[in-house]
Amino acid sequence: MNNKKISRKREQALAKDTGGRTTPGSGNKWFEKSDAYNSIIRFEDKFTKKDKYSIHLSELKKIEKEALLTNKIPVLRFGFHNLNQNYVIINTDHFFDTGIEKGIKGVDISRKSFTVDSKELNNLYLNSKCIILLVLNFITENRIYFILRYETFLENIEKFYSIF
Repeated sequence: MNNKKISRKREQALAKDTGGRTTPGSGNKWFEKSDAYNSIIRFEDKFTKKDKYSIHLSELKKIEKEALLTNKIPVLRFGFHNLNQNYVIINTDHFFDTGIEKGIKGVDISRKSFTVDSKELNNLYLNSKCIILLVLNFITENRIYFILRYETFLENIEKFYSIF
């Protein structure tokens, strides 16, 4: 299956999972951006067929800007297609849990991107007692993000409705 078909299927599944809709043209219109949305969240969806994925601060800023314009919470979902693993990245400003539990791995990032490894994320998921798998601190921009397993995000999505 080519990347365009994979992307379309992922976006449709994302919209269905979250009670939302896909964005026509996958957000290629100037007046309607991102890949999917529901009543409170705007989603950008990325995937790779490799074992590593690079999280770029520019992608996170892009979805944050698009969500701000529509008064929604920005969420970046990314996945490792060949492993059927999906994760979400959410800014701590929009997270429902006010306390960070001890033992969560944190990474200080001084560059504009950070590469995550599918095996490391899956290992964190299997060995973690917290819904937050990893904390990304982009120190030059003073921005902090959490990475969660997508399934965990879906299990807790109603908590976003209560804070928005």
